[in-house]
Amino acid sequence: MNFDFEKVIEEESLRPIKVPGKGSYYSDIREIAGSLAFFIGKKYAIAYELVRETERMLINAVALFEKGYFDAAFYMLRQTLEICMTIAYFLELPDDEREKKFMDWKSSTADFPGTGSMRRILEKSEFSIDFKDFMSKMPSFFDEFKQTYSKLNKYTHKQGFRYFYTIRCRFVDGAEMDKALLANFTDNLERCIGYALMFRLMIDPLPILKLDEEIEYRIADPIMFPLSPRVVQKYIGEQRLEEYRTTNLCCGFRKSILENYERMTEATYTYVNMDHIDRKDIQEVLKQAHLLTLRQRVQLSLIAGFPQIAAIVSYDGLCHCFTDVKSNRTEVSESSEEYRQLRESGNWANQKFKGVFATVVRVKDDYYTLEHNEPLDPMTVIELGKFAQGLTDQIEAQEIES
Repeated sequence: MNFDFEKVIEEESLRPIKVPGKGSYYSDIREIAGSLAFFIGKKYAIAYELVRETERMLINAVALFEKGYFDAAFYMLRQTLEICMTIAYFLELPDDEREKKFMDWKSSTADFPGTGSMRRILEKSEFSIDFKDFMSKMPSFFDEFKQTYSKLNKYTHKQGFRYFYTIRCRFVDGAEMDKALLANFTDNLERCIGYALMFRLMIDPLPILKLDEEIEYRIADPIMFPLSPRVVQKYIGEQRLEEYRTTNLCCGFRKSILENYERMTEATYTYVNMDHIDRKDIQEVLKQAHLLTLRQRVQLSLIAGFPQIAAIVSYDGLCHCFTDVKSNRTEVSESSEEYRQLRESGNWANQKFKGVFATVVRVKDDYYTLEHNEPLDPMTVIELGKFAQGLTDQIEAQEIES
């Protein structure tokens, strides 16, 4: 057996501690960045990257804690809070000043303010409209944020022997000490997850608003995710959520959506959100065709015109639309390369594909792979080609008119 001197030296003062429910924490943390809705602009681009980094810091904290690097884990939590305040700071800065401060931040200049300084600037500046509104509507949140930041400093600044590796490793039976440390860590972890969620919501309130059916049925989008009710309840809580709903940002977004977005019918919502259409609902959905994307309108037209279609795949497998025709598909797995091969083959019609037949059509600049259980007869193939060309002509004519 080889004696690994370096490993022994590196690990002699470590006391690894498992974090119960680690997978659940990771899943919850993923919702922070997973709920991002995208807006155009430099301030949003900066904010999105900062949000993603809070997610990484929280995951790093758990991983380091389990390895025994407890002070580094608490430092990751403190960094999460620092990034949170930076999110608010860049969101509130006027455009010209934001660009300058962003350059200072990237260059690591001494002029860039620390966490406390950023908060004081935001509290006093005339341009800090939303942040001051948040502070007035959610005062306890910012008090708790400050208190947690101070507590995390105890670990990172080694304020007390109990934060020393060399002291902790001397306890042969440190079960109670480890238990207390774990409880302290998970408490701070959950607090920091909650803070990260709230600062993410300072960008936009859509992950909360989409929990309301009245809003969801107006801005349905399968790639725009709300926060799960469980995560909201665990890390934000009903009282804080109600406070947040009174902020100008949240009220303004809600009012704008209600005034400017038409509510979808159940059939349209199912089609848009689930990419599934029952043929009996096609006429109802067509009444709200103006709410659909070009891809969704093309799919709907093809399905309405050809009852054999069980599914339509577009963007080389990225998007799938299903109908009320039960598919005979034998395999679910697939790759974009398989769809490229289908459209690059010499014959687009009736290609055998995973237990069904695939026929490729081109509408405008996009390819649609139609899946059907039985081969299409020659006349139907001809009609399908003419139909696809007709859709292309309609789209191009509408583009000219607009």
